[in-house]
This record gives sequence, C-alpha cells and structure tokens, in this order.
Amino acid sequence: MKTVLVVDDHKIVLEGVTNLLKKISLVDKVISLSETKKSLQIMNSNKIDLIITDLNMPDMDGFGFVSKVRENYPEVPIIVLTMYVNYKIVSKLEPYNINMILSKDSEIDRLLDEVKILLEKDSYFKSITEVSNIKYYQNKPKSFLFDDSFNATFLLTPRELEILSLIIEGKTSLEISESLYISYGTVCCHRKNIIKKTGCKTSLEMMKIYEAMRNRISA
Repeated sequence: MKTVLVVDDHKIVLEGVTNLLKKISLVDKVISLSETKKSLQIMNSNKIDLIITDLNMPDMDGFGFVSKVRENYPEVPIIVLTMYVNYKIVSKLEPYNINMILSKDSEIDRLLDEVKILLEKDSYFKSITEVSNIKYYQNKPKSFLFDDSFNATFLLTPRELEILSLIIEGKTSLEISESLYISYGTVCCHRKNIIKKTGCKTSLEMMKIYEAMRNRISA
C-alpha cells in the first residue's frame, strides 16, 4: 500500500485533495501538511510514495521544497498542483525532474488518473515524465507556447492536444479512454474543455483548429 504526502497552505485545497486520495484503493495513508519544513521532517521518518505540493507556501516556497526533496529523495514522484502553469514556472522546475504539473482548475479525474499512474509505476509507463506536460513544454520553443497567437488564444493543455489529435483521427471517447488508459469521464471532461476553449462543437471544426496547430508547429 502507498503513502501520499499532500502539502498546501490552503485548508480547503488540502482537505479536498486528501479526501479524494482516500478514495483510491492503492492509497493506504495520506499525510496532509500546510508547512514545507515540517513536511521535510516527516519524510525523515515516513516512507513517502508520492508528493503533491503547491508552490506558494509561507515558510519555504515550493521551489525550495522540491529542491530539498530531490536532493534527499530523488526517486519520490512529485506532482505540483498550482494556480498557474506557464513557461516560466515549468522552466524553473525543470532541474528538479517534476513528474507532473497540474493547474488547480484541472478536472478532478485528471488528478486522480495521474496519481494512479505514478503509484502504479509498472502499469503502462516506466516514467510518466516521458508523456507529461513537463516534457511537452521542454520540447517546444518559448515562441510556440506564448508568442504564438494560436496558443495565446486557446491555451490547450498537452493532454487536450493529445485528445484533440485522436478526435481528428476519428476515435470515439471510449476508444480514446482505452488508448490513453484514462477514464471515459476524463475524456469527456477534456472534450468539454476543448469545446469551451476553441468554440468548436463538431469534429470538422476541431479539424480546422488542429490543422492550424500543426501548421504553426511545423513553421
């Protein structure tokens, strides 16, 4: 069984994430703390299998926290749960080999899926970093992420881009869920977000957006 450490100074977020994690069968224990320094102390006496942390913390910022974790516990997976995900934050976190960065407005199923993936290391990916948004941001030039009018307008996440490409291939939501090893409900949530962000209500409209995206990437 697994132990997850959740670090966030917002009580509502801390309790909410903790309650969600308790619903995962793999999770035997959840340690919830609002201080990074105390979290480091706890790690000295507890085997932690996964850390979920905010970046804006009062006693030590999240960057310093993940730096200390990587220095002393290099193999422990880390999910950063933050209000904002942008190139500056991703670049600053890059040296610490973070496994996943999620915005706090992400769908609940998305967080649960990523937690399960990281706790089931031998399930279908040896390392989530091979397909995570960290790798996506690392492999794209800064101009593509923020100077490009397409991304500045739609701000699709790496997972949304992945699902969009499968929609264009003609796959159904059920087929996409099976292909990406995520729940059907998660796929539906991503589709809703894609529709909301792009304004596209049909696959044909999505195809036009997709082709525009591909042209910009290859330009």
